[in-house]
Amino acid sequence: MRVIIFGPPGVGKGTLSARVVQKYGIPHISSGNIIREIVAKGSQYAEEARPYLEKGLLVPDSIIIDLIEQRLRQKDCDKGYILDGFPRTVEQARFLDKRLGKNGRQINHVLNLQASEKTIIERLSGRRMCKKCDAIYHL
Repeated sequence: MRVIIFGPPGVGKGTLSARVVQKYGIPHISSGNIIREIVAKGSQYAEEARPYLEKGLLVPDSIIIDLIEQRLRQKDCDKGYILDGFPRTVEQARFLDKRLGKNGRQINHVLNLQASEKTIIERLSGRRMCKKCDAIYHL
């Protein structure tokens, strides 16, 4: 099963993904988590991505596509995955379509989660993240 989850921060993408991961045993691939991880580890892409992150801009497609491609090649993705935060641009969507087409696969489900602005603000203002393990909690 290959799933894409769209929606603003705080809408519940991570919560829903955790339930799907638990039930189906497929990995949750968050482009945001991948970017935070490369910056923390200081990988080859960290210095390229850092200026964009510091300005609150999207990391260029070329970097994100490379990182997602590397992640999708890992063995745990063979039976499927949940993509969270990818694709965000037309170029990223074209890459995904082309990659899946090469393998004779397709996206099975696309979910666009929505919530009111008030709900999202409440959720985000109470959100806390563990600095050691990146687990997300709510007050």
